Amino acid sequence: MPSTPAYHGAAHNSARERATPCFEGRHQGKGVSRMRLAVSFLAVVSMLVAPSLEATAAAAPTADMAVEAELRDALTELETTGSRPLSLELNPFVGVVAAGVSGNVEYVPVRHLGLIASERASIVMPAWVGELGARYWTGRRREASGFFVGPSLVYGRTRGTALYGVAVDTGVQTIFDNGITLGAGVGVQYLTGAVGSSALEVGPLESEDNSVRRAVLPRLLFSVGYSL
Repeated sequence: MPSTPAYHGAAHNSARERATPCFEGRHQGKGVSRMRLAVSFLAVVSMLVAPSLEATAAAAPTADMAVEAELRDALTELETTGSRPLSLELNPFVGVVAAGVSGNVEYVPVRHLGLIASERASIVMPAWVGELGARYWTGRRREASGFFVGPSLVYGRTRGTALYGVAVDTGVQTIFDNGITLGAGVGVQYLTGAVGSSALEVGPLESEDNSVRRAVLPRLLFSVGYSL
C-alpha cells in the first residue's frame, strides 16, 4: 500500500487543476458583468444630464437677450426723460431781409434724427416757399439740440410760377431748461424756376423780366422759438 499517498496527491492536484479554470471563468464573468453595469450606469447618467445641459445652453442666449432688452429700456427712458422732441420756431431773419414771415416745425422721433417743415411767405408780393427736410442732431436727448446737418426739398410759387430746388444746411441749436430755443446756421441751395422774381431768397434775386431761371444761393439761418 505504499503508493496510496502518491495516488491521492495526484488525484488532488488533478481536481484542483480542473477547478481552477472554472474559478477563473467565474471571475472573468463577474468582471464582464461589472463593466456592462458601469457602461449602463454611464449611459443612464448621460441621458439624465444631457437635457439639463441643453436647457442651460438654450437658456443662456435667452438671459442675454433679456439683459439687452433691459438695457434698451433703460436707455430709452434716459433719452425720454427731460427731452423736448417738438420745437416751434420763427425765423426773424426773413422778415428783416426779405419782408416776409417764416417759421419751422421740428420733430425728433428718435434720438439724433429730426424732421423739419419750414414755410416762408412774402408780405409785399404773391410769393411763398415751403420746405421739408431731415437733420442729424448730435444732442444726447431726443430733441433738436446740438450741432446739425441735413438736406431739404424746396418748393414754392412766385407770381403764379413754380420755384423748386434742394438745399443743405448746417448749424447749431440750443434748448434751454425753460424750453426757449435758439438756433443759427448756414447753407447752400440750388433753385430753378421763378428765381428771378422771388423776394424770399438771400441775394439780389428780384428782377422784373424774370430772367434768372437757375441759381446756387447761400442760406442764412436764425430761429427763435419754444420746445415742448
